[in-house]
Amino acid sequence: MDKPLYLTFDDGPQPGSTDVILSILAEYGAHADFFMIGRQVAAHPDLAAAAYAAGHGIGNHTYHHPSLCGIDHATMRAEVSATREVLGALGSGYLRPPYGYSDLHTARVAAELGYALLFWHVDPRDWRRPGAEVIARHVLRNCFPGAIILLHDGGGEERSQTHAALHLLLPALIGQGYALRSYCRTHPHP
Repeated sequence: MDKPLYLTFDDGPQPGSTDVILSILAEYGAHADFFMIGRQVAAHPDLAAAAYAAGHGIGNHTYHHPSLCGIDHATMRAEVSATREVLGALGSGYLRPPYGYSDLHTARVAAELGYALLFWHVDPRDWRRPGAEVIARHVLRNCFPGAIILLHDGGGEERSQTHAALHLLLPALIGQGYALRSYCRTHPHP
């Protein structure tokens, strides 16, 4: 039985984190998706290119990371379009609203721009830095085949707990028969 699982990382790319995560994923033969902030891609295009070249998916996470809930049409279009421009051919057809905040307007504008919204099933709140074991335990207790897991590689915070959690999670998940894949690349959105 096929047991896909989709790790996703938000708020990068961030030097000292995205590159570390890419190395850890490579060590375990795992693929993931990175929902990137446009201004971060503009500052660190090499990290975005490295993630894509390694077989990971790249999603749009807006240019400045504003909440899209209640945002006006022109501002949302500008945020998403500016990130699409800096991502270029690396980008997929998926948009993750910052904070997971969305309303009917968000979905409509995303569709107008050719994007599908992609959220998550499991959030261990790694951004709170509760400890690597807590992060790993939450994912292991709550994951299921086809689940999308939310983690972070950016946001200006130190992410060593997320890195350490990956060293706990990846062998455990692989041992349970999960195939760690890129959602964006295995479910292309036209």
